[in-house]
Amino acid sequence: MQIKQIIRNYLLKSLLNAVVAEQVARVSKDDKLLIEGKEITLDEAQSLLAEVQFIKETRFWAICQNTLKEQAQKSIFDNAKVYDDIVWGKALLYNLDLQLRIMEIIKGYKVN
Repeated sequence: MQIKQIIRNYLLKSLLNAVVAEQVARVSKDDKLLIEGKEITLDEAQSLLAEVQFIKETRFWAICQNTLKEQAQKSIFDNAKVYDDIVWGKALLYNLDLQLRIMEIIKGYKVN
């Protein structure tokens, strides 16, 4: 993991109490896939990888991602009346990014 990512995760977890992708899914130093800090079996990892690949290819996923991103951008740039509108839009964008990063961690895992 890059030093920039480590610093960002530390700041998000410590100062803002935010969830970071590595809390949900990460690859351990001995190349085991951990979900919520618990090692999963090879069969579970293969199943999870297949699920991620399937979900990313569905039209439903594309619709959700694009619609939510568009709504967040409208909230931030077009419809923001108070600061909370901007915060809500940024939180939604962060959530979308978090989902994508979790999926990328799982996709990047090399099933032996």
